[in-house]
Amino acid sequence: MKKLIGKIIFLSLFTILVSAEKTELLTLDFEHLQYAKTQVGRKDEALYPAYRYLLKIADEALTEGPWSVMDKPVTPPSGDKHDYMSLSPYWWPDPEKADGLPYIRRDGEVNPEREKFDKRSFVHVHENALVLAIAYYFSGKEKYAKKSAGLLRTWFINENTKMNPNLNFGQGVPGKEPGRGVGLIEMKNLIDVLDAIILIKDSRYWTGNDQKQMDQWLKDYFRWMQTSPIAKEEQEHKNNHGSWFDVQYAHIAYYLGEYEEAKRILSAFPKERIAHQVKTDGSQPYELERTRAFTYSLFNLRAHMLAAELGKKLNIDIYNYTTSEGAGIRKAIEFLVPYATDTAKWPYRQITSWQKGFNDLYLVLKSAARAYDDDGFEKTAVHIPVEKQRAFLVDLLYPSMKK
Repeated sequence: MKKLIGKIIFLSLFTILVSAEKTELLTLDFEHLQYAKTQVGRKDEALYPAYRYLLKIADEALTEGPWSVMDKPVTPPSGDKHDYMSLSPYWWPDPEKADGLPYIRRDGEVNPEREKFDKRSFVHVHENALVLAIAYYFSGKEKYAKKSAGLLRTWFINENTKMNPNLNFGQGVPGKEPGRGVGLIEMKNLIDVLDAIILIKDSRYWTGNDQKQMDQWLKDYFRWMQTSPIAKEEQEHKNNHGSWFDVQYAHIAYYLGEYEEAKRILSAFPKERIAHQVKTDGSQPYELERTRAFTYSLFNLRAHMLAAELGKKLNIDIYNYTTSEGAGIRKAIEFLVPYATDTAKWPYRQITSWQKGFNDLYLVLKSAARAYDDDGFEKTAVHIPVEKQRAFLVDLLYPSMKK
């Protein structure tokens, strides 16, 4: 399940409701989603295999977890294990020091010691909860909603196991800092949690009290984002960290009904993020300087597209924003395509596998086809060497409705 679930990590981008009358989509067009569900009901040969694969991994998720911040074998500096704690991924013991302190940075190389903290557990929570919730949407089977609800209660609600609503000790560096602003990026997939909640809220296994307590946790965390110096530090980052802060913050604000706050962030997004991060040719210099330049370019681009999707709900057109020199989201997409279709050789560093980047670009192109009403993106997507299972699930949630 761990390998399979990793293939659909970017399903975190989808907010879906169970019934048409109550649907409030953030990143998907409900007409497309409803179309996919209808076609699955007809056993459409293009989408039914994806549906079967969805149920396969959802059935595996039924046997896993739950996970809690209480599972980690270490205690945060606060003395409270309910506080989330993680190790910054690219920091390692200094081989020239007997105790290894302070840790030193090796960009792009993940320290396996990181696995003993809370990051991996939260990945399991948001991925599994969302997959189960999507399976509930498509199948109507309560067993999926029941399991998803249980995962969310354990991580966010139950007094003995819940996470405190802060990231004071996220991405700490031994010998340097117990927690850093960059740790906030580990909660970017709270969007997954919002998705799962909305999907299962009409299930008998998600009660009114569950909803009330979950909303309170989100409100508390949102206020922490507004007041914490650590959060402010993250917001001021110029690269993907700043982009993902805005996306996380705006989505939580929108979910909580704080529409003006969401509008404030998204109205500034084009000039504050896109204009500073994307050049005329579509390149993203802050990401290209990394040792995983292709991966990070797509990672930041996906944040831009999430901001644009939510912006549509607030009548803010981020997709079509361009600088006076012509830089924008579309140009950033077009910059990356040749390197994934073997029409150009990537001139920057990429020290890890290209596969995740290919998978992410496939999702980007499917999303762009809808956003720009341009079949060219769909036609390009078929040339991306994406993993079959990954394509299945993206196609299910971004079906082509044009015949």
